[in-house]
Amino acid sequence: MPATTSATKPYQTVTDVPKERTSYAAALISTVNRIGSLVGLKGNFASGFHKPSMDTFQSALVIAPPTMRQRRLALVVVVLQLVACAVVAPFPAHLPRMDSFVPVILATIFVADFITAVLLFSQTSVAASRAILVLANGYLFSALIVIPHALTFPGSFARKGLLGAGVQSSGWLNVFWHLGFLAAVAGYAFLKSGKHRRGAVPTLALAFFWSLAIQISLVCALTWGVTAGDSYMPRLFFDDLTNAPGVHYAAGMLVLISVLVLLLVWVRRTSVLDLWLMVTICMLISEMALVTSGMTARFYLGWYVSRTLAVAISLVVMIALLAEAMGLHVEVLKANILLRRERDHTILLISELDHRVKNVLASVSAIAVRTQESSRTMGEFVVALNGRIKSMAITHELLSDRRWRGVSLTQLIHRELAPFATAGNTQIAGPDVILDGEAAQVIALAIHELATNAAKYGALSVKSGRVAVLWSLTADGQEDSRLCIVWEENGGPQVVSPTRSGLGTGIICEVIPYELGGNVDCVYRSEGVRCKLEIPASWLKRSKSEYCGS
Repeated sequence: MPATTSATKPYQTVTDVPKERTSYAAALISTVNRIGSLVGLKGNFASGFHKPSMDTFQSALVIAPPTMRQRRLALVVVVLQLVACAVVAPFPAHLPRMDSFVPVILATIFVADFITAVLLFSQTSVAASRAILVLANGYLFSALIVIPHALTFPGSFARKGLLGAGVQSSGWLNVFWHLGFLAAVAGYAFLKSGKHRRGAVPTLALAFFWSLAIQISLVCALTWGVTAGDSYMPRLFFDDLTNAPGVHYAAGMLVLISVLVLLLVWVRRTSVLDLWLMVTICMLISEMALVTSGMTARFYLGWYVSRTLAVAISLVVMIALLAEAMGLHVEVLKANILLRRERDHTILLISELDHRVKNVLASVSAIAVRTQESSRTMGEFVVALNGRIKSMAITHELLSDRRWRGVSLTQLIHRELAPFATAGNTQIAGPDVILDGEAAQVIALAIHELATNAAKYGALSVKSGRVAVLWSLTADGQEDSRLCIVWEENGGPQVVSPTRSGLGTGIICEVIPYELGGNVDCVYRSEGVRCKLEIPASWLKRSKSEYCGS
């Protein structure tokens, strides 16, 4: 048997190849497509963060319904403030007058309301909602009007207040403060059902500066009105400390309006923001109820409690917005970390693909040159080259199926012998061994050459021929353990030792020692070829069975 003469598989055209055999080009294109899909996925992932859609990327506080936990927390807050007011109401105790208390409280309210307004303006730019814009203006108005309220309050900065204020000035500014806020909440509730769309509101900077100009003008007008017309305003106070009957009517009116606004928000509630606005209005009702019932006056215990409630009213939505902002910030940080990992992984995959493509093309080039040297005609060259490239494609397909984590030797040999196997003419046996990718490609080429030569000249060329492929590991668990693969033919034509060395012999006898550091021993017996391949166990990924010596 001239085993060293290059032999090829009995396939002449691509259409003759069985369907389960994938060409090398198709396998390579498949891998490139997978990488391309991954890169495309990364691009979509990145664009989802850097260019969010106005229709899909909105704050959970604005559009998401409240969870059961949030509802319970809101209920607890409402109940606690009601209990506090109920405990304080029966004790109309007069406490020491602290003129610094009002500026401190109002400064806190200014900071809280202004931060809330800024956060709501930022939500406006994302959600494109006029309702959020109106609510943001309400908080901006609330933040600005506490400035003249503090300046005109008797005793805060001057005995009678600044800005030419009279006895009624700070009281009416307090009334207008609450009326303006309630009007903004009502406007928000009426407008919130509208669709969010691009162009519904101006840009963030434009909306903020226009709103700031309008609210400053409105606050200045109201301040001028209550200071210049103090003598014409309905009387709320007899002096700096004593309430007039009008204060109870004004507070009662605010309670009634607050209840109506609360009902409006309740009917049109859809989001977490609506929930905390209802909590805010409940606190406002409690604050005004203390005044309406006549259970408090300036610098009484109830008055200090009501001023503290005013701070809580300003803090509720701000805390909710800050919690939402912090949550979004954490999510964005997590997304950026995942994006960096995805980008690094993609770069690694592309580099690995580049390396493998270069190696495969170099192998194809070397095989083409060696095949040309051992071929006598162009037809023989084409058929031989086609068979060897298909053998590489088989290995590539198996590696790709396992994500390049190795190839089962059993599966590899079955795939290589599948075109030649008939009932009982092959025996394949050995432990479960996983080959490294590089070793799998070399072993596949060696088995391919042995199989094509056997099909052309040896045991697989006749019905009585048999081929056995057996393997085992020697010295299992030792550093010098080796994988031993034995190819043995029987029942075929009588074998004659080759007179010259061809490409098949070169691949079997040269590539394995050079590429894998192994040994090859081919014996041309008269009853059939026996070839023993040995490679170091370092080329194995893992083994699952007990191994015995060859």
